[in-house]
This record gives sequence, C-alpha cells and structure tokens, in this order.
Amino acid sequence: EIDYKNALYKRLKEKTVTLMTTSPFENEIPAWVRQYAAELGREIDAGAIGELMRYAGSDLGNLSNELDKVHLYLPADKSIGEQDIRMISGYSRTFSIDHLLDAIGQKDKSRAVAIIKNLIENGISEVYLIVALYQHIWKLLMLKDTRLLQTPDYGKAVRIYNPKQLEQMRLVSARFSFAQLRCAVSALVDADRRVKTTSCDPLNNMMIALEGIMCA
Repeated sequence: EIDYKNALYKRLKEKTVTLMTTSPFENEIPAWVRQYAAELGREIDAGAIGELMRYAGSDLGNLSNELDKVHLYLPADKSIGEQDIRMISGYSRTFSIDHLLDAIGQKDKSRAVAIIKNLIENGISEVYLIVALYQHIWKLLMLKDTRLLQTPDYGKAVRIYNPKQLEQMRLVSARFSFAQLRCAVSALVDADRRVKTTSCDPLNNMMIALEGIMCA
C-alpha cells in the first residue's frame, strides 16, 4: 500500500510526468508501419503492409519485430515488397491448413508455396495435407453441380452448415473451372500414390501436388 503522505513519494510526484498512451486504430497501422520502415531507411509498399499485418496482426511489438527481421535480411538499398514479407517474416509463424486453403482459393501460388513449406517444416504430415486438400477440392467440385445448388439444403451435401462459409466456398468454386478442379483432384491422387510407392521427399511431393492444383 502506498503512503501518499510519505516525503519521498511527494518528491517523486513533483519530478515525474504521467503519460497516457494508446495503440493506434487498425486503419492507422499502415501509416505507422511506413513511418517505422522509414526510420530504418526503407520504403514499404501497400501489398507488403497488408501481408505483414496478416502475419503479425495489429500488435505494434510484433510488427516492429518482423520489420526489424526483414530489415536485417534485405540488402541496404532494397525497398520492402510483399514477397520479402512472405519469404522472411512468414516463416516465423506456424500456419494452419485454413491458411493454405485460403491461399489456394485466392489462386495465390507464392503464398501457398510459403505456407506448405512452413507446415512441413513444423511437422505437419504430408498425408494430412493431402487428405485435407482432397476433401476441400472435392467440395469445390460438388459446388459446380447446378442441380445440387438448386436444392434448398445443399450445404448438408457438402457438409458446410454455416451459411456464410457456404457462400464463401461457392464463390471460391466459381473461380475454378470443372477441368481445373479435376486436375487438382488428379494431382492429389498422384501425391498419395507417391507417398505409398516411392521415397519422395514430403516437401517435394507437396510442391509437385501444388503445381497440379494450381494448374490454371
């Protein structure tokens, strides 16, 4: 308990200043990142800022740590681009299968490559990845069936019960042609076959599979 009548407390109070600080709002983060990068002697583009926030969130400590890391790795005269964030900052975070599915749905091959490397390096089984990707692609294929989409409860058929998630999956399915999704299924079947019949390195196996999935 503080004794507010204590002489030492009174002397300290007279010589100190209390500052109230607040974190910036999310829409203020990009400007903060640009300013921090400028203090490091770097420029950073909008895509890189978005990717950095995807990895580090809006915590200023995490953002500054990731920027410091990128700054140390890059040549002195290079500005910070989106790919730099993916290749340097991205590896410090353990991703989930959902991040991989999102990258594939966005047809973002470079991000999908980085996430697969991250997952494999953090001990995620290639068999698990193959199964999860196969189930996801198969659902996208089912959502190409116009007859299915005309039924009132087609979400049950693809086992997606959240209406928002179902609509999002339908939009992702629309980005791919039927032939592209069949190509993706074939690539995953081949990946499963390599697991069972060859000594293919897990990362190489998934990279080959990804080429087939992103065959568009």
